[in-house]
Amino acid sequence: ATVRWFDIDYPEVIELRKRLYPERHDYTLIGSSVTDLRWLEGIPADGPVLVVAEGLVYYLPENEGIALFRHITEKFPHGEMIFDAFSSLLVRLSSMLATIRVTGASMVWGIDDPRELEKQVPRLHLEAAVPFMVMPEVVSRLSPGKKKLSGILGRFKFNRRMVIHLRYRF
Repeated sequence: ATVRWFDIDYPEVIELRKRLYPERHDYTLIGSSVTDLRWLEGIPADGPVLVVAEGLVYYLPENEGIALFRHITEKFPHGEMIFDAFSSLLVRLSSMLATIRVTGASMVWGIDDPRELEKQVPRLHLEAAVPFMVMPEVVSRLSPGKKKLSGILGRFKFNRRMVIHLRYRF
């Protein structure tokens, strides 16, 4: 009852959600690109915030992602950001995948060093960087053979850095 949820997505996606899901108390849908920072004007800044940006960051140009993070950390008194990040190499490799090319989307921002983001957005402080390959929640769902393969591949720094889940506080 004390949580207000704001869902930001492209206007056409928000319109579809409005047709599929009923309105709920303290749940607001905002049709906007996240990089058009005017959407932040409609969000009250009277308390902490949790920003979940799953499946988003690697599609943003780095300068626009940094600007978004800076505006969020400047507007709200404190909070956390949670998102998944791809390495620069994986971003480059993804451009060769037919499934990505067909969508017209392009991944452009790879994060190789999560601490670098702290330098670019001074209020951010890295709390956790968990490699996807060895996340207990993921590994527990794998078959025994795939668990073993995940364990072997997860030993290599290269593989551990391909996809990571990051949590920052500010």
